[in-house]
Amino acid sequence: MKGICNLCLQEKELIKKSHIIPEFIYRNSGVYDDKHRMYSFDKEDILQNRKIKKVQTGVYDSYILCSQCDNVLISSYEKYASMAIYGEEIPVEYCPDCITYGDTSPTLSICSNVDYSKYKLFLLSILFRASISKDDFFEEVKLSYENQETLRKMVYEGNPSNYNDFPVLIATFADSKIPSDIFFNPIKSENDNITTFTFVFAGWSYIFYEGKNINTESFNSLVMKPDNELKIFHFDSEDGKKYFNQIIGI
Repeated sequence: MKGICNLCLQEKELIKKSHIIPEFIYRNSGVYDDKHRMYSFDKEDILQNRKIKKVQTGVYDSYILCSQCDNVLISSYEKYASMAIYGEEIPVEYCPDCITYGDTSPTLSICSNVDYSKYKLFLLSILFRASISKDDFFEEVKLSYENQETLRKMVYEGNPSNYNDFPVLIATFADSKIPSDIFFNPIKSENDNITTFTFVFAGWSYIFYEGKNINTESFNSLVMKPDNELKIFHFDSEDGKKYFNQIIGI
């Protein structure tokens, strides 16, 4: 099917299946069961105490990207992340060197040898794909036209930009009772004229701040910067549940 690719904006043959969250995250994180299924739910499922359903494979969309943008450009970002962050057998040259601080939850890991440009572009490519997806699962991921275009250019041109342009905060539920095999629909929040989108999948949470020149004063030390250090919070059972409930607003 021919159409306008959402990333390069050129008329090309569009591919039938583009994963919004890369397949390797589900596979390498143990999210899938033996039938290649995973838990998927949203805020209303929890509020109404619905039975959490299992779905076959991750969320993907059709005819939103051309092969060059999906299978070449975005795949180049995914290749790094799949080895350095989510890999099972990480090559030495890509392996982060992490030190964890703190005896009580949340603890903080500071990981060096994480390529700022490659990892940030990988994360921003997920935000971009979610923002152009037609699937209801990502219905809250809607950016302003100006910010959407800025994000598109960053991903397409391979430009991670400054640390306070679309900054991301990362946490894990590794030490909590929050299952690692859940995939929660992203949630949009607005506070003090700042918009964020929180993604939760495979035992990790990612808070994306929308826009450029974000005031990061209150969390400046936690934002990934060009010094190639990655900061990750880890929550235990009690704090993990509180943080998760805060994310979903209950």
